[in-house]
Amino acid sequence: TTSIWSALAILKWRPEDQQLEVLCEESRQLRLDHTFNQDMAAEIARALMVLDVKDPRLEYQVADYVARRGLLLRSDTLLILAEFFAARQVSHDLAWKRLGVRVQQRGIDLSLQDIERLVGAFRRAGRGNQRIHGMLSLFLRIREDQAKYGAA
Repeated sequence: TTSIWSALAILKWRPEDQQLEVLCEESRQLRLDHTFNQDMAAEIARALMVLDVKDPRLEYQVADYVARRGLLLRSDTLLILAEFFAARQVSHDLAWKRLGVRVQQRGIDLSLQDIERLVGAFRRAGRGNQRIHGMLSLFLRIREDQAKYGAA
């Protein structure tokens, strides 16, 4: 079902309500699938935002994945999921904690613009603490210096 969500988002085609209901229900069990990975979670999150689908069943699948496996996220999927959480006002504390820890570990891998987007997501959601915001600020300064003076 992840590929269906992905294709719909690429086409920017929102199915009719009855079809959407069937797709959401089919996607409900994804978190139980052992092949469900961070790319699938990020793709579903991106599709839900593009198609403006607000369904708690799918939002829970994504939040549950982050709560269970969030410490293994790559920086690109971390950014997508943080923006999704902020946009949908996800309040899953453990998932946000996992994102916060991972941001401190992998945030430096992002570009200057992506780090700014990540900072914005944490601020919009009212999440993070001094340490997280401090690390993101440090990452921003490093990227700004690299843009000015080049990489070391």
